[in-house]
Parts: sequence; structure tokens; C-alpha cells
Amino acid sequence: DRLMYMCRAHVKNGLSMTNVFETLKEANRYKVDPIKADAIAFSLANYTDFIGSNDGAKVLGVELFQEVVTAQAQKLSTTTDLGPEPPDTLN
Repeated sequence: DRLMYMCRAHVKNGLSMTNVFETLKEANRYKVDPIKADAIAFSLANYTDFIGSNDGAKVLGVELFQEVVTAQAQKLSTTTDLGPEPPDTLN
């Protein structure tokens, strides 16, 4: 649990317009739903830049790109919650 939390926090805090398309594509591909949700939320928070990207739809493919557009149309949340940090069990 803690490792997933830390990985997710790292990916979420590092999202940018230069990596959101690949992050979303790979999270979808490997069915990592929490990171996919973070990438979609980031995309919605930066929607104008997201849909204005020349390469975005090419990277994501039509279905995944449409998923973000649909989320925007449905006014889904632009934030995701990591929840409480799990305890450190290594010590």
C-alpha cells in the first residue's frame, strides 16, 4: 500500500503537459486506475492546453482522448485525493 501511495504521489506531482499523454496512455494500458484518474484530472484542469496539443490525440488514440473530452462534458472533478499516507512498515 505504501509503495503504491509513494509511486502515485510521485507521478501525480510530476504531471505536466509534456508527460500527461504518455502517463495516461500507460496507466490505461496497464490498468493502473488511480494514476489514470490523476492524469485525467490533470488533463481536465489544463483542458485548453490538453485539447490544443497537436500530438495528444495521436499518442492517446481516439477512444482515450474521447474519454477525457467526455469527462470534461460531464464536469468531472479536476482533483483526486491520495488519501492518508499508509504507515511506514519498514522500521
